[in-house]
Amino acid sequence: MTSDRDSRKGPSRDHRGLTNGNGPLRVQGLTNGLGRTNGMGRTNGLGRTNGLTNGLAGRTNGLTNGSGRTNGLTNGTGRTNGTGVINGFINGSYRHGLRRNSYGVILPKDARRGVSIAVLALLLLGPFYVLFGTPTPAPLTRIVVDGNLDDWIGIPFLGDTVPSPNRDVELSNYSALEEGGYLSFAVKVAGIPLEDSTGLDGFYVFIDEDASRDTGYQVRGLGADAVVSVRGGNNLVSNAVLSRCCPLSNPTTTDWAKWRQAPGSIVSARASAAGLEIQLPPQQVFLKEMSSFIIAATDYDGNETMGSVDFDLAAESTGGPRPALLIRQDPSSPIVTATGRPFASLTLTSFGGPVTVTSLAMAKRPLDPGVLSTLSDLTVLPGRPVTASVMIAFNPPDSGQPVVARVEPTTVAVSGSASLTVEGPDVTAYLGSAPVGHRIDGYFGDWSQLRPETAAVPDRNVDLRNTAANRTGSTAFVYADVAGKIFGGSGIVERLVPPTGARGGPEAPGTPTVRRGEDVFRAYIDVDTAQSSGTMVLGVRADYMMLVNGTHGRVVSSGAYQWAASNSTWTAVPRGVEVKNDRSRMEASLDLTGIPTGVMAMAIEATDWRMVSDASGVYNFLDGPTGGGTRGAPGLDPRNGNNADTAQAQPLTNGDAVVDGNCATTGGEYTGAGSFSNGNMSGFTGTSGSYVFVCVSVTADTTNDVLDAGTIYFDTQHNGGGTPQTDDRKFSVLLGGTLVSYKGDNTAWIPCTSPACDSGNVAAGAFTGGHPVYEFKIRFNNTWGTDTPAPNQVAGFAVLALDITGATTYTWGSASPPTDTVPDTWGHINAPEFTDILVPIAVVGVIYLLARRRRRDADS
Repeated sequence: MTSDRDSRKGPSRDHRGLTNGNGPLRVQGLTNGLGRTNGMGRTNGLGRTNGLTNGLAGRTNGLTNGSGRTNGLTNGTGRTNGTGVINGFINGSYRHGLRRNSYGVILPKDARRGVSIAVLALLLLGPFYVLFGTPTPAPLTRIVVDGNLDDWIGIPFLGDTVPSPNRDVELSNYSALEEGGYLSFAVKVAGIPLEDSTGLDGFYVFIDEDASRDTGYQVRGLGADAVVSVRGGNNLVSNAVLSRCCPLSNPTTTDWAKWRQAPGSIVSARASAAGLEIQLPPQQVFLKEMSSFIIAATDYDGNETMGSVDFDLAAESTGGPRPALLIRQDPSSPIVTATGRPFASLTLTSFGGPVTVTSLAMAKRPLDPGVLSTLSDLTVLPGRPVTASVMIAFNPPDSGQPVVARVEPTTVAVSGSASLTVEGPDVTAYLGSAPVGHRIDGYFGDWSQLRPETAAVPDRNVDLRNTAANRTGSTAFVYADVAGKIFGGSGIVERLVPPTGARGGPEAPGTPTVRRGEDVFRAYIDVDTAQSSGTMVLGVRADYMMLVNGTHGRVVSSGAYQWAASNSTWTAVPRGVEVKNDRSRMEASLDLTGIPTGVMAMAIEATDWRMVSDASGVYNFLDGPTGGGTRGAPGLDPRNGNNADTAQAQPLTNGDAVVDGNCATTGGEYTGAGSFSNGNMSGFTGTSGSYVFVCVSVTADTTNDVLDAGTIYFDTQHNGGGTPQTDDRKFSVLLGGTLVSYKGDNTAWIPCTSPACDSGNVAAGAFTGGHPVYEFKIRFNNTWGTDTPAPNQVAGFAVLALDITGATTYTWGSASPPTDTVPDTWGHINAPEFTDILVPIAVVGVIYLLARRRRRDADS
């Protein structure tokens, strides 16, 4: 009987070598040795037929599907598709193979071993990469734009303090670095940059790429080809752009409108309490060896600062800016009384490091007499300015001759490397003595009698302090000085306001109404006060006007204009105008050859690009070569809004104007009228009968929109107020529309009808001459609160013109600017002289009395 266990698949040691496991022990007949056919150790068993096939031992050059190898393990223990390895143990390098469990995979112990090997390999991968891999490239620049200036440690700053009423734009320190193609700037102020929580501040870096002062936007002698503008408020940068100037057709300009944002430009900027960082990546600007920069800042409320020097970069890429040297030139005395005495005083200030001047000479005009001394071996340390005198030697025959000279950068040599800025107008002085009489030469000792101007305005550069006038022969001379820097002008011709709503988002820069940052001086001259010709301006019936423009302390242009009654405008005339100035004073002359003159009078008006202006009183010319002038009648200088303007309402020579939206419907309809203007509009104010005629041309608006509107305002009692009072009047008209009238109720505007607003009031608006024109006829009673105003009686007056395209409002009246509901922000309008209006009013009264007497006689 056969046992049940005999049928088990696994052979026992007692049945090895049996055919199918049933043969006797050690029976001969093995096939080729020890293996057996179909036995344990047979063919397909454990024996060998030159190595077993499908057996568990032996080799046929290694087993196939067995425990051996065919040049490695194939479907063995370590199989393909098993738990073995291909490209692992090849060519039998793992002698015994990998063990398998009952599922044909490696044991847990082997899995742990494999995982450990893999983890170890990963751990070694990092050090291997560090030792043998490609190193990580270093950053191209050390400057990270985050507002933190710690990465500027070791880089020189220029230490330039530029005072300002607003500490947030008061420059105190700045630097620049070009590294790895990146151009970076750091700016520190006395306060905190871009801190303004209600408005906007702006910081500007003007860049002269080509190192040529003769090309680009002219800013204090630098020809800026590019400008980086960073604007913002509430501690956030809202706008940072790179702009370029100028077109090839006009490579040099003072017109801010020529700036255009550079396509594809990238500017990074960040502000913090520590300062402001600005950075341009490579290929944004293209610098030469002597390319230079100027830093500037503004609060857009009239406070502008500009670095004392323009500066450039050190030759070394990591050196930051080179030291900078500022040379201020001043006359030592207007008259050098003897040879060998001081001609000029030079003050040298260094920034960013010591500067040694090895040689310095001043350049004279070619034909001027005398010999100027040369300075040498002057070492200037930061924070310790050095003052030195330039002497002049001359011969006795040179006495009475003027000498004009200045420091030129080409005449200054320094030890080492430093950028150079010369500040101040040319130095002028007479040798021995000065001649008697007026001439335009920059010597102001001939102005001995001056009229003080006491009213102050926000911009010191146009804040008149003294004026004077003189006529010598056929030449009219005028004089003015200011509290600040005459012709100081502005380098930043932008006026921005924050957007409504959330702060911090990007916003486009505003469009300034005036594009040139020039200060403008106008001298209005009446050549004969006994004649009625001319136009009434600032109390003077002016026949001629001298117009002088300047910026950064220098005159840019000058010209003469004559009043043309035929078309009521100023017309340029070819009459010689000469102008000279020093830091705070100006003198100018007008050639009146061939012009009949009598008693002459003049008034001066000074205006900056933001329309902040000051005006003198009337000044009577003094005849003769020695006098400076005599004071004339006191001029009206009323103040209401911020730097309020005044319009003179003068009688119209030809009676009523035609109210049709055209200031020149008939020839000379506004002859005799007063005039007013600013950069956005011009107008006339005239009187006829008991009405004021106002015609306003809004030249800044070039679009014809039916919803455009013109509005004039009168504070009849001239009592101001924060809201419209019961005496205040408002008159509006649309293009193509008719008059709409309002009066105040101490809170707001309400409709106004007769009798509070006269039934004879009319208005018209029309698009005339390429811009809107608004014309009004308003009763005296709605202007000055009475039909019989006193001579030169003052009322509040303002003009607002709405351009519906872009929702822009243009204003005249004050620099606040004037607003719709606040009479305190308006300007003024003066009533005409009493005698000018007394006659028509008296005539009306006489007619009334005669008519009444006739009725009484008839009734009796």
